[in-house]
Amino acid sequence: MSGAPPTNDVEPMSGSGSARAAWFNASLATFLWAANVLPVKLTLREIPGLTTALARVTLAGLLLMAVHLWRGKSFSLRRDELKDFLLLGFFGIAVSFSMFTTAMQYTSVAHAVFIGALLPLFVLILACATGQERFTGTKNVGFIVAMAGVVLLAMDKAAIAGTSGAVASNWRGDLMALCGVSCFTFFTVRGKKLATRYDSGTVNMYAFGLGAAFCFPLLLWISATRTPQALDPHWNQVSWVAWISLFLSGTLGSALPYFVYYKALRSLKATQVATLHYIQPVVATLLGVVFLHERLGPQFTIAAALILLGVFLAERR
Repeated sequence: MSGAPPTNDVEPMSGSGSARAAWFNASLATFLWAANVLPVKLTLREIPGLTTALARVTLAGLLLMAVHLWRGKSFSLRRDELKDFLLLGFFGIAVSFSMFTTAMQYTSVAHAVFIGALLPLFVLILACATGQERFTGTKNVGFIVAMAGVVLLAMDKAAIAGTSGAVASNWRGDLMALCGVSCFTFFTVRGKKLATRYDSGTVNMYAFGLGAAFCFPLLLWISATRTPQALDPHWNQVSWVAWISLFLSGTLGSALPYFVYYKALRSLKATQVATLHYIQPVVATLLGVVFLHERLGPQFTIAAALILLGVFLAERR
């Protein structure tokens, strides 16, 4: 998954840096999340989707824990919160990354990132279901508009396969991406509860670290036993391009954006950088068109516009 993770929308810390530097960090995080589709796609040419996801989570978890130690912080969790963090690590990170990365193997970049753009809408639905928010007329209209965009997206077949790595859009891949967004929705809502006791960077570090604790043993098992065969990465046959792409997708594309994003939030409110959420899928789609030669038809354009409009309406207060 990509996109802004859960955070407390608190008042920015005074004297923590200039607004210009904060906006640069927020923009950098948005670009890294968007550009991450390229190394993921390059990795998927040679390494199966689930295996790629396991490696990505492991790399991201290790990097975030290393940054945590570098900042002079210790590892300490309250016993009664361990279950919550385990659930975040498993469903919010391990399962969501596995579903979304595997989805990228079966659908186009454009489809995957615009389905990912539905995250705020999914969060709103869960918040309303748990009594944290109330459905309004505008929110209902936004939900209907966004769902209309999803239906059009599922019917779109404009992206075609090619030697550049583009794949035809497939409803199975779109469905897996939706499942990944659903799991990350759980991470977003549950993570906000824990963020009342921990800073958001620490919540993400523990979530990714525990996610890596789930993923790494499975990655070792697949690599050592080569079972199931469909997930065997054949590491000795992986090219240097795929190795570098895998490393970049797990570090610069997964872990680093969280670090710079929270650095930006020391000077800016989360609501101030919310507009970047709408830019990210557009940038990722354009990168897919330029570097992976994906083709976008008028039906996709209409579907994407409906999704962004629906999310915008649903987020209005």
